[in-house]
Amino acid sequence: MSKLEQQNEPEPPGNRTGSFTNREKRYPEKSLPTPTLFYFDPNTISLREWEKLGLPGRVFQTIDKYRSKGGKFRSADDLKKIYGLKAEDFDRVAAYIRIAENQKAPVRAFPSHDVYQPRFNKNYTSIDINDSDSTAWIQLPGIGNRLASRIINFREKLGGFCNVDQVGETYGLPDSVFQKIKPYLLKGTSEVQKININTASWEQLNDHPYIRSAIASAIINYRKEHGVFNEPDELKKIMAVTDELFKKISPYISVK
Repeated sequence: MSKLEQQNEPEPPGNRTGSFTNREKRYPEKSLPTPTLFYFDPNTISLREWEKLGLPGRVFQTIDKYRSKGGKFRSADDLKKIYGLKAEDFDRVAAYIRIAENQKAPVRAFPSHDVYQPRFNKNYTSIDINDSDSTAWIQLPGIGNRLASRIINFREKLGGFCNVDQVGETYGLPDSVFQKIKPYLLKGTSEVQKININTASWEQLNDHPYIRSAIASAIINYRKEHGVFNEPDELKKIMAVTDELFKKISPYISVK
């Protein structure tokens, strides 16, 4: 072989730089197995099955990491959000996606070796989002000491939760985990703590998660120029207070 031919000779896959999937290591670049389409559940599919579909192993690694952190695919469209999955690949396999959790009975269309076996979930006790301590929170699926502490800390800064969905705003709480615990969350009769916007200091206003510094300053300046607020709705006169923001903070403010 001449030097010119040696220079143009394709480099073997094993000599490339960077990381490679198991699929790339097992098969030469031009001899990948012909893709086979079959029904699959992205929540349980294995690497070997993923390769049979003709999809990149790197994408499976992303999926596997997502699942290991408690991530859950609830619809076929959720798979589109996986980084690295090409649109044409998704379109090719989309009709074969079956999310077993959403089925009332095991999916008959699965090949016999992939028949879904229903799991028996632990029975969890419902908790009051405003009265429960960390011990109660960590009994819920996916909640450990750290997340329990963050939920309680967020609750205290707010002055209490007005509704269950607010728990999902907790810093660091994945939506996948929140969706798991949401059915077990109850809003009791406890009242939230209110801030008197006529007497609160800048520091007290700023400490609330929904108000923060810019709004706190605007409230203080408004009081100096116009006097006290006669009713909470007057807060809308401040330009920075949008309708959406007012809706969030209105349960937490008072004028007396």
